[in-house]
Amino acid sequence: MKNIYANIFFEIEKEQDVVLGILLKTMGSTPQVPGAVAIFNSSGIAFGTLGGGILEAKAERLAIEAINSKQTI
Repeated sequence: MKNIYANIFFEIEKEQDVVLGILLKTMGSTPQVPGAVAIFNSSGIAFGTLGGGILEAKAERLAIEAINSKQTI
C-alpha cells in the first residue's frame, strides 16, 4: 500500500492512534524532499519515511509522546 491516506485508515482500522509527519523544509543535502511523509503509531514508524537519521528519530520520539499524552505537537 503506497497511498499515505489508505495507510492512515489501515492503522485506524487496527484501532491504532496515529501521527502524520510531513517534511516541510530541508537545508543542504538530504535523503528526502519537502513533502515526504511518515505515519507513526505508539510503536514508532508504521509507514513512509522522513529520511531516516536524527530527524526521523526525533520525529518518532515526538510522535510517540503526542500519542501517549493525547496532545498535539
